[in-house]
Amino acid sequence: MKTIELYKAQIFLSNRCNLACAYCYFKEQKQVSQKLNFNQIKDFIIWFINFPGEYKEVELIGGEPLLEFELAKRTIEFLRHDPVVSPRKVFISDITTNGTIITNEIICFLKKENLKLNFSLDGDLKSNLNRKFKDNTDSFSVVWKNIFFYKENYTEPTIFMTISPNNAKGFYKNIRFLIDSGFQNISIAPEMLSTQWPKDTINVFLKEYRKFLKYYLLLKKPAGISIPFSKQPKMDDRITSFFCPDHLGDQAVLHFDGNIYGCPLAPCFKDQFKQFCFLGENPRTIDCKKFQPMRDYNLLKELGLKTNYKHTFINQLARMMCLCFNKDGNLIPIDDLKNFINLILQMHQEARNIGI
Repeated sequence: MKTIELYKAQIFLSNRCNLACAYCYFKEQKQVSQKLNFNQIKDFIIWFINFPGEYKEVELIGGEPLLEFELAKRTIEFLRHDPVVSPRKVFISDITTNGTIITNEIICFLKKENLKLNFSLDGDLKSNLNRKFKDNTDSFSVVWKNIFFYKENYTEPTIFMTISPNNAKGFYKNIRFLIDSGFQNISIAPEMLSTQWPKDTINVFLKEYRKFLKYYLLLKKPAGISIPFSKQPKMDDRITSFFCPDHLGDQAVLHFDGNIYGCPLAPCFKDQFKQFCFLGENPRTIDCKKFQPMRDYNLLKELGLKTNYKHTFINQLARMMCLCFNKDGNLIPIDDLKNFINLILQMHQEARNIGI
């Protein structure tokens, strides 16, 4: 039997978040507060680094991970400095945050450990109506202030910009807003999770996207702006990372419910697929035989769709189960998935048409 190797682990520190984002996948999972303790994290990390695989990467997420700063700090120090782990030189991913909680203490720690933050921001004030606080007040002014505080006191931030059907019409205005505000590292990606992309909305967005691509060619220093689904080096990898850290069967996820899964969104799935992705209640009970069936699974084939696309990302989509379920844990309608695939192909073609 072929040896399974794992290179990536995700750790959901807790389900706590101070925002109520419109496109959040874990809304139903946040009704009861759940948080890992350090011993759970430590046991999982030790299991992960001892599992076959030369390269090891760990990502800390939430909820909002910086709400659990002390737990994140202790975990990072364990990964970086504990003799049980440090000889392996585990790579720690930069932390993605909603940007509402940035302090001097956090920045000093990030500097010390040479870690950076990725900020989720969709554009200007109006575009960020998807990202409100739980009392329904807007988060933009707080996030905007914190991003510049981070930039002035540490380094250039990376902005993760999510394009959803309800802000697609303003995409060009929003990307220009971020560029004109001086941001150099911007990753853009269309929202998929539980989202419908009607054909008329796709056409509206593509019109905006063409305007952006023409502007992109005029930029003197465009390298920091990622063009999804284009010919840029490793861009398929970067856009895949924006959507899903790894494919089904390539990672292990310690969830805030304490269980371990093969997909970060597995607890939201209906029973059949949730059990398919369930690995164990703790590292000692993990069923390693489940990794290979996950790797062999082809969702596009299961749905009766084409499986031999020339575009790398769409073929990878076959093992990204989290992109194909709605917030109720059910598979999205096939027509919605087809529309999303068509959106990707058209974005790819638009970039190729102008030589990007």
